[in-house]
Amino acid sequence: MYLVFDIETVPDVAALGRWLRLPAEADADTVMAAFSEARPDAVMPKPLFHQIVAIAGAVIGDDGRLQTLRAMGDPDDSEAALIERFFAYLERAHPRLVGWNSSGFDLPCLQYRALRHRLAIGAFYRQRGYRYRYNEEFHWDLMDLLSAYGASTRVALDEMAALCGIPGKLEVDGRDVWPLYRAGQLDRIRRYCETDVLSTSIIFVRYALLRGLFDTGRAAAFDDSVTTLLRETEEEHLKAYREAWSALDEGPS
Repeated sequence: MYLVFDIETVPDVAALGRWLRLPAEADADTVMAAFSEARPDAVMPKPLFHQIVAIAGAVIGDDGRLQTLRAMGDPDDSEAALIERFFAYLERAHPRLVGWNSSGFDLPCLQYRALRHRLAIGAFYRQRGYRYRYNEEFHWDLMDLLSAYGASTRVALDEMAALCGIPGKLEVDGRDVWPLYRAGQLDRIRRYCETDVLSTSIIFVRYALLRGLFDTGRAAAFDDSVTTLLRETEEEHLKAYREAWSALDEGPS
């Protein structure tokens, strides 16, 4: 069983403010302006300064079929509760993990934030394959793998989606998460996280076929399950994904 996962984050302005030695009452705009001044070349803060606001996952069975696709927990869950849910699932189900830049960002961020909240995630550390960069048995960071661990230029998920003829980003991308969060639109962030997971899942199965991890039967079973999901869904963001894909040359039937 495979768990394809993704997280969405916003700046932890309280921690950033402490690091920047700002007064405790400094607001988010003041903190982010001070960060930009202190690190003008930084695109975003380091992973430990990211607060997790959404985690989504897709479960792909050993038969290749997509079993579930959803954001974890509830919109009003705390960051600690989301992280606990994620690691509890790993401990319970022992899935093989799949992500995009998951070695470089998602898993480090999850560990930093678990440390921040004093959570016990010992089972994650006992399963050593999740954390070993060059172990391709329990964790596939597709961005890292497809770039030969940085020997070639790393590509963004949206770029890879364009290559594969799938929609990739729709109306939201990572730059929108912070404004959406500040506007109280967490549901849109959670839906965006789900569509990123769907794109990553499709790319993973093509990679699994390329590598010989999946045979053509398992890959076809996955394609069929995704087509069924998108045909039968009542979720507006998945309908939009289906329509965007159908508009492409390689869209699903």
